[in-house]
Amino acid sequence: MTFDYFADETFHVPRSRGGKTFYVFAVVGIRQKDLATTTAEMQNRYLGKRWHSIEILSRRNGIKKFQDFVSHFAPQLNLHVFQISPIDGQDSTGELSRRKLMIEIATQFCGRDSNSFVIFEKRSGGHLQLDKGTLSDLHLSGHEKLRMKSPEDARPLWLADALAYAYRRYLVKGDRSLLECFRNSVSIHKFVRC
Repeated sequence: MTFDYFADETFHVPRSRGGKTFYVFAVVGIRQKDLATTTAEMQNRYLGKRWHSIEILSRRNGIKKFQDFVSHFAPQLNLHVFQISPIDGQDSTGELSRRKLMIEIATQFCGRDSNSFVIFEKRSGGHLQLDKGTLSDLHLSGHEKLRMKSPEDARPLWLADALAYAYRRYLVKGDRSLLECFRNSVSIHKFVRC
């Protein structure tokens, strides 16, 4: 079975004040044969242009909307979390940790099945240039099927955003309730700091 993987991040870096530091990518795999149907169904279940978990959860009935949306798709997903924690104090922006995790994700999913794509959420400005450099290096090392897209252009990134937020809530507050919406197990991959 060939999957495409969608990755979104959450982090708390050393330059932030207080709390433990971490860089996390949440990765959601969807079977390629189900991708078009799942994407269309996501749009039908949530009529907005873009899903952003923190905004959804701040609305009235937000927790129920989050739970209903995620639990509908969860059984068909292949779920992973890639984590570096703590982040080294020298990596004050988290960019070194981000790069390391992007390489790990590409190696794991593109190395396993050469037909699988990995789509990272596209950042803007100077961050986009840093990501383009990382992807260029990965392309040169044989990982051709890596892309950056916005959540408007790749709706499965909405599910990666939801998993990232749920895992962040677990890390920061010890609250597993949103993570439990995903029902099936989430594979956790932990790495030492850069």
